[in-house]
Amino acid sequence: MAAEKSGFREDLLQYTWVSREEGYPVLEADVVFNDLCCGCGACEAVCPEDVIQVGEFPKLTGKCSNCGYCIIQCPRSFFPSREIEENLFGQHGDILGHIEFMTAAKAKTDGQDGGVVTALVEYMFSKRLIDGAVISTVDRKQPWKPRPVLVTKKADVKKGAGSKYSVSPNVSVLKEAHKKGLKKLAFVGLPCQTQAIRKMQAYPVGDIDYGSMVKYTIGIFCKANFLYEMLEKVVAGKFNLKKVTKFDIKGKNLNVYQGDEKTDVPLKEIHRYQMAGCSVCTNFAARLADFAIGSVGSPAGYSTVFARTKDAAKLIKDMKKAKLISTKKITDEKFGLPLVERLAKLQRDDSRRTIWKKSIDALPMPFKFLIQE
Repeated sequence: MAAEKSGFREDLLQYTWVSREEGYPVLEADVVFNDLCCGCGACEAVCPEDVIQVGEFPKLTGKCSNCGYCIIQCPRSFFPSREIEENLFGQHGDILGHIEFMTAAKAKTDGQDGGVVTALVEYMFSKRLIDGAVISTVDRKQPWKPRPVLVTKKADVKKGAGSKYSVSPNVSVLKEAHKKGLKKLAFVGLPCQTQAIRKMQAYPVGDIDYGSMVKYTIGIFCKANFLYEMLEKVVAGKFNLKKVTKFDIKGKNLNVYQGDEKTDVPLKEIHRYQMAGCSVCTNFAARLADFAIGSVGSPAGYSTVFARTKDAAKLIKDMKKAKLISTKKITDEKFGLPLVERLAKLQRDDSRRTIWKKSIDALPMPFKFLIQE
């Protein structure tokens, strides 16, 4: 392990040196142009010159000072996942990561798949455990286009209710939270975005230490994210997006709801709009988040909740005692915990094959043949 840690420090020093020589173009060449970017927004957050803007991908909007912060903090430049997980939870868990407590939960308030995420963040506000939360809501001008927001009141948490299936660079909002002097944030995001937070916490750069503001991370189960173009070209061709009330993915379909009416869109129709960076993600069940939450593995109307720390487990149990949520046991039957494990393993194995192929393609002759032996 010591050797591994030493290697990671050397990687960090290498990226620090290279990026300060070349600046933002290193991020663009190594991450974006190599189809590794997940659109998390970390580069925008840490840019001291405010010249990086992330929509679905980052772009340079002004003169780069070559500080190198963007490539150093990017979770796709280098990421010692095992080391970070062991530092967080004391061990490297199985396929679903370390779990202190698990349950299927449903909130008293309305919400998607039980509304647990919304109820959890509201509870944190009510107990003054946090002074702000990073969530995603939808753009007023573009139907169902997500955008990140910082909320500082319990009453505003419901703005983020419901699943969105396109890119929202949630990490970018940390800069706003820092400017407002917030100290205790709940961060709601995808597994890749949680990785960005953990990298900030493990490797703060210069005088930018945004990771220390984040007290709780809430990761959403995720197999893939999609470009907004998917909604424009596939869904909008069949539905009026302004009248759509909910999306979710179940099985092999994207379910589109207009009130109580549900229509299935086969995932094969939208697959080509998947973010390329999702193909190298091995982290279906948000294994580095304090709370990992998703609908897979639980009965209809409930969410599967993994609490990965004792503090997280206590919060879920306290919410049950306060009758803010009802719970059920996650079963060992086919569509219970084994389904979550199967999807996590499938994603991990598919991603490893993609990573391996990218590594092979990047190696010069004749080494690519030697590595295959």
